[in-house]
Amino acid sequence: MMLKGKKGLSDVVTTVLIILLVLAAVIIVWSFVKPLILGGGETIATTADCIKVDLQPISCVYNVTTDIATVQVKRTGGEVNLKAIKLISQTLGGEIKTSSNTSVLGVLETKTYTYSSSENITQVSVGALLAGDSGKEVGCSESTVKVTCTNI
Repeated sequence: MMLKGKKGLSDVVTTVLIILLVLAAVIIVWSFVKPLILGGGETIATTADCIKVDLQPISCVYNVTTDIATVQVKRTGGEVNLKAIKLISQTLGGEIKTSSNTSVLGVLETKTYTYSSSENITQVSVGALLAGDSGKEVGCSESTVKVTCTNI
């Protein structure tokens, strides 16, 4: 035998449980989505900075006696948080090597970088390492300009 009024009470409990489950699901989903949304904004800003930085290799000389490459790099882009310069070199054997230098360029500045390589360097391009808003280092793609190295 069923008592009057008990049916309404079970409907209320069921509704409250459904609301609590939906709130828990929303909180769980938001905990995964929030970092993606916030990180996406920084990625867009950093990508725009990669376009702005505009680094170009000007010349490359490789000394076969000392195994030292001397590369001139010019920066023509706008103001960004440049952390380091990446020198991307191709050796005579076709191997790609990357070297970073924290001596950065100012806007409209040309600088000479030297680094040693035991293999003969044939081509050089450059890239930028930027510091994102969160302090995380972000690498930009290499320049489209590649300079052929001359041997001395």
